[in-house]
Amino acid sequence: MTIEEIYQGKDDVELDRNHSLFVKDIKTLRKTNWLNDVVVNAYMELICKAEDATCLNSHLYPKLRKKGEDAASLEKWQKNVDLFAKRFIIVPVFLSAHWTLLLVDNKEKKILYFDSYHNTTENFWYKFEPWLKKQWIRRKPKEKYEEYAGIRVLVR
Repeated sequence: MTIEEIYQGKDDVELDRNHSLFVKDIKTLRKTNWLNDVVVNAYMELICKAEDATCLNSHLYPKLRKKGEDAASLEKWQKNVDLFAKRFIIVPVFLSAHWTLLLVDNKEKKILYFDSYHNTTENFWYKFEPWLKKQWIRRKPKEKYEEYAGIRVLVR
């Protein structure tokens, strides 16, 4: 299916069952529309299939923000995912009016946070780090987390 056919299609046509990606989602990419989280999550999954990466979807941060890192729903949500088995962990984050990205490099032991607005009012890292540490301790109880989380970079 070409992009022209998608744009002319009915909004409720499902393009990809794995991501619940519909024509209406692809149509959000036209002109000056807001980038849809369904499109972002589907794209992250494509990246993770091609790369040595684990992608967490954009719903993680709102859950962390609302419930904190001890929320049972977060534990159940990531129960079958070993975040540290692959080289990268990629987390897309929507902050009120723009998208940011957290990239954890398990091989180089680096954590990079990409934010073109250099947003200091939204403390995503402070919500994510305790959760990541908890996941590390749960999956790698014999390895010390502090050695892992040494580098954080905010990129413009």
